[in-house]
Amino acid sequence: MNSEVSRRLINALVKGSEVQLALLHVAKVTGGAPNKLSKIKVAKLSIAQESLKTEREKKKEMYFPMRKFAIKFPKVSSKDDFVQVVLVDQRM
Repeated sequence: MNSEVSRRLINALVKGSEVQLALLHVAKVTGGAPNKLSKIKVAKLSIAQESLKTEREKKKEMYFPMRKFAIKFPKVSSKDDFVQVVLVDQRM
């Protein structure tokens, strides 16, 4: 659930950055101010970083899906102690 929300947020950021980049390209063609032209590189970089985050999240979810329970082993002080397996709910 949380990864889905963050994925939607990042996709919205990418769409906004693409719109901004399109406006900057229009300013470049029409002979805009130099400060607008220098923002093109920054906009391209931000789009690349945001899409890299989404790809990283997709691969992480694909290879390591969220488990319902995780097995945690407590530290054992001696060999004679009984080891109890604790199941912890990871869905939060």
